[in-house]
Amino acid sequence: MSGLPRWLRKLIRRRMNPVPVSKAISTRDKLSLFYMFVAWNVFFVAGYHFYTKGRVDKGENTGKAWAQYLGLRNVTIHKYQGFSKIGVEVLDEEQKEASASG
Repeated sequence: MSGLPRWLRKLIRRRMNPVPVSKAISTRDKLSLFYMFVAWNVFFVAGYHFYTKGRVDKGENTGKAWAQYLGLRNVTIHKYQGFSKIGVEVLDEEQKEASASG
């Protein structure tokens, strides 16, 4: 409670009764189990969403797939092999051509 203003801290201490240590530990343990359960489920729901929506075909360029998945415009993809730069690809031109032909 050190982050609270002094007047609020005094008000809380005047109005509240001390909590027994055993009850405080029990409540802390229950809250930590609840937090663990919720965090675990959120992690796996996000992972499932990522797995089902973010699949990339094996022959497809991963940079291009991520740009399309995220809905990004004016994306420049730099291609490297080892430490040497192979090429640069701009996706905005390809997206315009694909939308015009389709």
